[in-house]
Amino acid sequence: MTQIDNSEDDHDLQITWKGSDDATSYILKLVNGDGTKEINETVTSTSYTLKGVEMKERWKATIIAQNAEGKALPSEASAKIGGKIPAFLSEYETPDELIANGDDDEASALLWFQENYPNGEFVYFGNINKVEDIEDYRMLFWLRDLETGNNDDIWSFSDLAKDAAPIIEQYVKNGGNLLLWQHAVPYIGTINRLPTSLLRGVDNAFGCGTGGWNGDVWKMGVCLNTGSFSKDLSTHPIYEGIPTEKLNDNCFKAIAMKGAGWTEDHNCLFFNIPAQLTGLDNTSEECYNVLTTEYGIYPLGTWDSQCSWVSQLNVWEAKAAPSAPEGFQDGAGTVLCIGNGGCEFSMKNEDGTPDKSANPKNNSCQSNILKLAKNSVEYLMSI
Repeated sequence: MTQIDNSEDDHDLQITWKGSDDATSYILKLVNGDGTKEINETVTSTSYTLKGVEMKERWKATIIAQNAEGKALPSEASAKIGGKIPAFLSEYETPDELIANGDDDEASALLWFQENYPNGEFVYFGNINKVEDIEDYRMLFWLRDLETGNNDDIWSFSDLAKDAAPIIEQYVKNGGNLLLWQHAVPYIGTINRLPTSLLRGVDNAFGCGTGGWNGDVWKMGVCLNTGSFSKDLSTHPIYEGIPTEKLNDNCFKAIAMKGAGWTEDHNCLFFNIPAQLTGLDNTSEECYNVLTTEYGIYPLGTWDSQCSWVSQLNVWEAKAAPSAPEGFQDGAGTVLCIGNGGCEFSMKNEDGTPDKSANPKNNSCQSNILKLAKNSVEYLMSI
């Protein structure tokens, strides 16, 4: 038998598995997280619906195939199922503290998260002491935004985040997924998915500070068109339902991310990592293929002026792959990075004061930001 799959709605947990060719029935054993509930069923199909369950409840499912004589077959599968809930990471101890004292983008992201995922949970970095503290979350979302300091400060994580890094690293190696937004992106080095020395050793574009007035519309390229090959990145699930437009012959797919207004311009992206990893020319299809299949690094978005190269990691993901660092091979989770400066969660009011709300009003393209966030969470919840 292969991996046990499950899906949830508001009340039921659907469990499915691939059967064994010589099996006529299956013994299904379900035990909830604290061991207070146990279910044992014998079924002839390869699915079972657990009705009326708590959506946050985690179960261990064990399936034993048996033949017509009732003899157990050697194929047996076990998995933790249910409880597919997201979590919001923060360096603030409570949601109220973050909303009252934290950055406006971080606060707006939390309010949006609470509105869209009422069953989701808030996780304080200081409460992450072992993998078991976070293993039941399907994905973790961290948006970090700095308005003071300089580029070096973007690399300087708090002791709370650094202390939790080995645990979050193991969480991802175990199959958990991580969404890093804005200045959280360099944390991918802190958890060793890519070496920090590589990230810091290549050209990059970082921004911090309070920003100022911008009169332009910022658009993000969601394609590659190098002259030797092209790739439509807009088909990725994180862009589902977001309108695209053609800018020019090179950038044949783009998304408007930020309209005129007070912008912080907080890019957090890297150049030339694909060429460094592969040793190949960053306009070649071979570079893209080796980067993705061997190293698990998938470019998903660029500046709209940078569609002619594979070189920019702007919006991108790192998936399990053969040549990934030890532990990030088959079975590891995905790290999704949103480093484009146009993906600002909450643009400020005209006078530079913050707009802390679940649905910020100052960006004419805000629906695209929120749709990107929703798609990103849903994508990481589904894989």
